[in-house]
Amino acid sequence: MATETYLMGQKGMVLLRTPSSPLAQACLLRYGPVLNHGHHDDLNINYIAQGFEVTYDLGYGLGSTHTQVGWAKQSPAHQLVVVDEQRQNAGAGDDTGGDLHLCVGMPGMQIAAAAADDCYKSLGVDTYRRFLALVGTGPDSYLLDIFAVEGGKQHDYCTHALSDQVSLEGIALGEPAAGSLAGPEFDWGARQLNDGDMQGVPKKPYWNPPPENGLGFLMHPRRANARGAFSATWKLPQGERYLRTTYLPEDGTEVISAWAPGIYPRLPKAEHVILRRTGDNLSSTFVSVREPYGEKPVDIGGLSGSELMPIVRSEDGLIKYIAGYDIVLFQANAFGGEVHFDLQAKVDGEHYLVIAPYMSPNYGQADFIFDGQPVGERFVANDPSVQPGPLQIIGPMDIKAGAHTLTIKTAEHPGGSPWISIKQIALTQNAPRTEGGDVAPLIKSVDRQAVGAGAAAVSVSHANGLVDRIIYASGPRRVTAGSVELDGSFGCIRTDADQVTNAWLIGRSLKGPGFSVELGRAGHRGRVERVDYERNLVYVTGSLPDDGRLRNQTIIFDNDDYSRNTAYTIYDVRREGGRTVIDLGPQRTTLGQGTVSEEPLDDHTLYSLAAHEYGRALGRGATRFFVGKALENADGTVRTTIRGTTFAQPFGIDVESTRSIEAGMDVYYRDLKPGDGFEIRNFAAVTIDLQGKLHVMATDDVKVQVGNLQQEVKWTGQ
Repeated sequence: MATETYLMGQKGMVLLRTPSSPLAQACLLRYGPVLNHGHHDDLNINYIAQGFEVTYDLGYGLGSTHTQVGWAKQSPAHQLVVVDEQRQNAGAGDDTGGDLHLCVGMPGMQIAAAAADDCYKSLGVDTYRRFLALVGTGPDSYLLDIFAVEGGKQHDYCTHALSDQVSLEGIALGEPAAGSLAGPEFDWGARQLNDGDMQGVPKKPYWNPPPENGLGFLMHPRRANARGAFSATWKLPQGERYLRTTYLPEDGTEVISAWAPGIYPRLPKAEHVILRRTGDNLSSTFVSVREPYGEKPVDIGGLSGSELMPIVRSEDGLIKYIAGYDIVLFQANAFGGEVHFDLQAKVDGEHYLVIAPYMSPNYGQADFIFDGQPVGERFVANDPSVQPGPLQIIGPMDIKAGAHTLTIKTAEHPGGSPWISIKQIALTQNAPRTEGGDVAPLIKSVDRQAVGAGAAAVSVSHANGLVDRIIYASGPRRVTAGSVELDGSFGCIRTDADQVTNAWLIGRSLKGPGFSVELGRAGHRGRVERVDYERNLVYVTGSLPDDGRLRNQTIIFDNDDYSRNTAYTIYDVRREGGRTVIDLGPQRTTLGQGTVSEEPLDDHTLYSLAAHEYGRALGRGATRFFVGKALENADGTVRTTIRGTTFAQPFGIDVESTRSIEAGMDVYYRDLKPGDGFEIRNFAAVTIDLQGKLHVMATDDVKVQVGNLQQEVKWTGQ
């Protein structure tokens, strides 16, 4: 797996990331359980782009306010599908958390897929699954979102962004209705007081405004029936920055737009766009493409952060290089502290001094001094977001060739520290550009192709002429969309003027006009024979490649006993005594430890002194997180299987048998056990450069055909 994407398997989180850059993107998908003090938001996403969390999770203020209880923690306030106007995990038999199906990082393509099939089980939902593809390597990246739900009578695909300024194209909404999406009699979004409570409802902490599902906060809804693809573009704060979402609705989709408050009136409102479908035993697959865009960062030339380190000095504080941002951070001991940069002018004449600072809520202000003389204006580096600040352009100045000194002096700002960061400094004769060129979307159009159930296919046409043809299948299978054929779970072919430039595959093969890529095998499966819990080693059946190709790949373990599967990142694969060993590195295969507080009450009930938070769901009910896991003593001579837990003090554990378990015994919750099955997916990423040369990154041998030429690429580790 490429280093951009990161898996937190036991927590149930995947973080998709583009490579580090001034406008890098990331998307967090949480498929793990909602715990106490969480929100009702299984499979929610947090998308970071253009320097913001553009999906605007409302977060957590005072937990007792009416806004927090009635809106911020309710399912419609998030980026997910709401079923039958109910919050998730509201009924008997519902359970939070679920399974990971895909987590694959490839150059230019980051993939995740997960399911939380039980979060609406009481409403007859048996499929609740989300697929994400973060496509691109820098600012010109986009997020493909495919959300499939089966069961229930109404599906609301809920989206919003960090703005209430939105324009829609391809659809004409009706006039705003009275009240809210819950009905004309509910207007909670307009009755929010400064403390987050509702006007007219005093002294009622933890009160949930009717109808207790959050819809009463979505104000003055406007409606229309979708007749094809349409888009919504939100204007983000600070400058020319936008998030455009293109929706590809199925037949029978109603579009609803409404505004809703933040958790306090001082925080931003947001305009929500909701796609609604209704019907008995409903099946929906929602498809959208989120595309952040804005001003491109300007390269001013001169010296970058790493190049500034040899020429920076100070006696007034600490100087640090922050590699992830390529910035020089100066932490003065007190306001008024100075940091000095020794610069050089090559010739006599007019020069511009250009400074590219960074901003942060931790920073203060700064004054600039050049060769002992104040220059420019005071720069306010204190900002709610960590992001590049506006260029500071000083000049032109008539200076001599030779050495010059730029001094930056920290100044006080309320709530800030005497800190300042610099990303670039240029002393140049060229007048610098102050803008990054035209602000325009990356994508020209998005189309959806008809495919069978359990799959989706889209074609994304870029403004520069590139076209991405993408197919996703919820389980490995053969899917055909137009001229593209996939045998696997995911495939994308990128073309430029009908010539293939890139292809990505998770599975066995991918074919298009005049092109195909085929992996030696789609992946690897087997069973666990033994687990070394101290060294995090898993001994498995069969033979896996031990030449390094599986390092950093995702391995998913499962068992019919379990309520969920569990995923890890492979650190290494090797052979020991003729057996295959998977090394999980520092990732612990033990979920926790407890001590039996008293003799078991009966054949199935025991108590532990240590209460485990992953056993406590939101609302303080129980989760099924530990169901099916092995519970054993330190040397494994006493082992049983967990059937359920009760969060209390002491912690209640229902097991298959309490035989040989005694008071005072230390017991361990094992995430893996002998008999578990496992799966590792293979991938291939292909690039064809302008000279027609083939570049392949893969986890197996690959056959690539371009036109009449076929090339077999053996895995070499390069």
